[in-house]
Amino acid sequence: MSAAESVKAATTIIASSMRVGPPRTSSPEQFARETIQKLKQSNVLEKNELQRLNAQLQGYLDNVRSLEALNKRLIDEVDRVRTGSQPKIMDKTSLDGRLQETRQMLEDASLGAVKLQTSIEKNEALARHITNRL
Repeated sequence: MSAAESVKAATTIIASSMRVGPPRTSSPEQFARETIQKLKQSNVLEKNELQRLNAQLQGYLDNVRSLEALNKRLIDEVDRVRTGSQPKIMDKTSLDGRLQETRQMLEDASLGAVKLQTSIEKNEALARHITNRL
């Protein structure tokens, strides 16, 4: 029963018990008992409706809490992804310095390779000379 239906039922019960005119019962005591009974029924209907609405509200609140928790987890994950995947911004000066260091390392490695190649060629020539003497 919806809230509107329970209010309508309670209004109908109360209105029917408060009709002006001769009472339908034989005595005023009987009329009072019937009116009290109808009010009790109305109170029971209202109480049941409030319990149902409270249960429904509790369900909505639980749903909102779970959605808020999920939202917080998603926001934290988005923040984590944003901070972890953003490229680091470097200025031109630091990049130029790193580029110069890399060029120097490459030049040193090339010079070292040339020296090793020269040494290998000398050793091969020496090995051929020794082999020919034997």
